[in-house]
Amino acid sequence: MGTLLGNMVDYEIEAVFSKTPKGKRRKMEKKKEPKIEITAAKSSSPSGHGYDEKTSTMALQFKTGVYHYPGVTKKEYDELVAAKSLGKHFFANIKGRFTGKKIR
Repeated sequence: MGTLLGNMVDYEIEAVFSKTPKGKRRKMEKKKEPKIEITAAKSSSPSGHGYDEKTSTMALQFKTGVYHYPGVTKKEYDELVAAKSLGKHFFANIKGRFTGKKIR
């Protein structure tokens, strides 16, 4: 896996389909992930972070990939970035409260 630090993360989920009563596929709305720039962190876990104010989505880069956490306020994101230990703050205040979605 290549590093994404300093790059824009731009992923789009393919169209979602559902089946009609007759078994035919019907196209549903297409969902897009926000573009969030990942900034390198002085931490190994998470190793990068970013935030999109328009959608209130935080992005965190871990060894296993990049995850989006929708519903995180700007204040909560700023507290994470300002924390002495990003990892400890993440496990104490974010994980379990917000559902992360792996986007890559």
